[in-house]
This record gives sequence, C-alpha cells and structure tokens, in this order.
Amino acid sequence: MTGYAFFKVLTNFIKVFFRKYSKKEISEQEKKIKTENYYYHCELNPIGFAKLCAENNARETQQKTINEYKARV
Repeated sequence: MTGYAFFKVLTNFIKVFFRKYSKKEISEQEKKIKTENYYYHCELNPIGFAKLCAENNARETQQKTINEYKARV
C-alpha cells in the first residue's frame, strides 16, 4: 500500500512540475490573457474605446469605398 501511495505522489509531482504544454494550449492561454487585458483597459476608459471604435469604423468604411472604386475602374 505504501508503494502505491508513493507511486501516485511521484506521478502527480511529475505531471505538475514537468508538464509540457502544447503550442495550442500556449496560444490559447496567451489569447485569453490578451483578451482580459483589452477588456480591463476598455472598462477603465470607455470614452477612449468609443473614440477608437469610431476611428476604426471610419477607416474601414473609407477603405471599402476605395476598394469598390478600384473594382469599377
């Protein structure tokens, strides 16, 4: 019984301290951290976020108009 308990402790120790993370897990974790950071800063400055959204919308609309014009010419 003691040998089994030691084996379980050792396997759990190895899983916790020597675990290799896949690239997918790392990228998902980085994306989660980035999303939480953006959300936090948008909550701190809602006026700046609204201004940024308006600027992005204007830029995208302008680019769409330019692309439509180029497609017709």
